[in-house]
Amino acid sequence: MGLTGPDANWIIESDDKGRFGESDAMFDSDMKVYIDGQAKRGNSEYAKEVQRNVNLMEKWKAQGK
Repeated sequence: MGLTGPDANWIIESDDKGRFGESDAMFDSDMKVYIDGQAKRGNSEYAKEVQRNVNLMEKWKAQGK
């Protein structure tokens, strides 16, 4: 279900980058930097949790969800 009315117009007029999904390669790259950064800061449990979430999203995507 897409947006209609003022919301749809705002997205187009502002050239909102969220209207087009990023590539898988960009997502993977961004998440690697984020997860590695969290681990380097000593947030290893949080980094593992985020990685599990990424893995789950990738599984769902492969299943067409």
